[in-house]
Amino acid sequence: MIQPKPTKEQEEALKNVLEDECFAWGSGEKSLTEKINDFFIYTIWHKISSAGYEVKYFFQRIFRKSHLADMDNWECVYYIVKDALRRVKSFRASNRHGHPGSLNSMEEWDKILDEIILKLELWFKLFAGGDYESMCIEHGWEYPRAKKIENKSVDYLFEGKDGTGVQTDDLDYDIKNPDYTYRGRQVLYYNAKAFEELQKIADEGLQLFAKWLPGMWD
Repeated sequence: MIQPKPTKEQEEALKNVLEDECFAWGSGEKSLTEKINDFFIYTIWHKISSAGYEVKYFFQRIFRKSHLADMDNWECVYYIVKDALRRVKSFRASNRHGHPGSLNSMEEWDKILDEIILKLELWFKLFAGGDYESMCIEHGWEYPRAKKIENKSVDYLFEGKDGTGVQTDDLDYDIKNPDYTYRGRQVLYYNAKAFEELQKIADEGLQLFAKWLPGMWD
């Protein structure tokens, strides 16, 4: 259902109010023809085309000298960190017999490995879009998407006569651009500075991994 366009007075009254996230778009219920079209294009055809790519990747991994498919190279950093995290976890859980000579004890070595695992996990979730709220709560990090007034922003959604969409913070966008019609509002909670701080912590995991990698042998 399309939301009625709010007035500036209504928006001002909501400025310091926590709201649920909402997103309204489109002109209403899709017709039967549109539903059938979407089913064939986005469901059946998508599965057929995806299956074709998977077959292609399967043979690339068999016959290429690197045993890597195009997909593996497109997100190379994703697969490298994923594999590194898996291996460090396995190494940490193994029956190790020593520690790097620059350290004084196995306890100190374990603490470093735990820090690497934690920060690589954070990096992986930030990169892959995973849920990291519980990690922030557990370790006292500020969660960038916390539902706070200071993190709140509102965007307004407009649709052009040609079906194109615009998302803007300008409530009067349709007045300035008569070819566009108001469709709804979206409430977001995001703190860019907090996210940057998490990225720094995650990057420390990569740096620690590189520093201590030569010691992960026994």
